Amino acid sequence: MKRTDLVERVRRIILRQTPKTIESDLTAMRDRSDSTDFLAQLALPTLVLAGEHDVISSPAESRAMAQKITGARFLEVAGAGHLTPLEQPAAVAQALGDFFSETLS
Repeated sequence: MKRTDLVERVRRIILRQTPKTIESDLTAMRDRSDSTDFLAQLALPTLVLAGEHDVISSPAESRAMAQKITGARFLEVAGAGHLTPLEQPAAVAQALGDFFSETLS
């Protein structure tokens, strides 16, 4: 599925950044250490969302992360890729609203 509106929106966001900022962000993502082992130490309500078609952080990887966090919930967002809140804003808002309502009550 090609969303030219979404592609253009992301393109505009990227073009507002300086080359140094983009380089710094990409370097930080590339060089960050793996903190997977830390997930088991988390003791707080957690919701892990993943887009159904995300090829960068796949639903399987996100589900595995959620399974490492005691009591975490996992939700796969249908029809979304890596930019889930931009691709399916209503579904993400509903999921967050439900999560916070249940967690705070």
